[in-house]
Amino acid sequence: MDQVLAKALKRRLELENELAKLDQFIEMYRDLEGTNREAVDTGGNSQSQDRPSEVARVGSESAIPIRPRGRPADFVRIMEGVLKDAGRPLNRAAMVAEIEVRGINIPSQDKPRYVGTILWRARHKFVHIAEYGYWLKYTALPEVGYDPKSYGPWLADATNISIDRKDQPNLPSIQEDD
Repeated sequence: MDQVLAKALKRRLELENELAKLDQFIEMYRDLEGTNREAVDTGGNSQSQDRPSEVARVGSESAIPIRPRGRPADFVRIMEGVLKDAGRPLNRAAMVAEIEVRGINIPSQDKPRYVGTILWRARHKFVHIAEYGYWLKYTALPEVGYDPKSYGPWLADATNISIDRKDQPNLPSIQEDD
């Protein structure tokens, strides 16, 4: 009977190690894809599964720390909503503050940099208006003199736009330093 138990315990340990390796693979794959949630098929039932932990374990003694990651596509949608709600351009620090007011965690130690990187990568949706901050690329903002129609096809490639304040000297400056 001792041999049967020993074999069962050995097999259980092998399976635990294999599961740990699979968990590590899943975590690394999610990190590469920029996701932290994934639909899992459990025999016909699809459910959402959170990351099991912040550390992927391989075997019982080694651990590989994993940094928490957000989904950039989710942050793009969040930032669109923040700008629509604010009704004015925001700099990175103000964007961080508005996101955090909504109770959303920004997975970075340098939050303004993280937000700025996502805004830059999503330049098909956002534009930086000099002296004002980030705004929705295809939404006019008359109070600062921004009209996307006036830029024509050039706007699609633009990431930064300067508004000539000489033509409109009474425009308010609605942004702090970026």
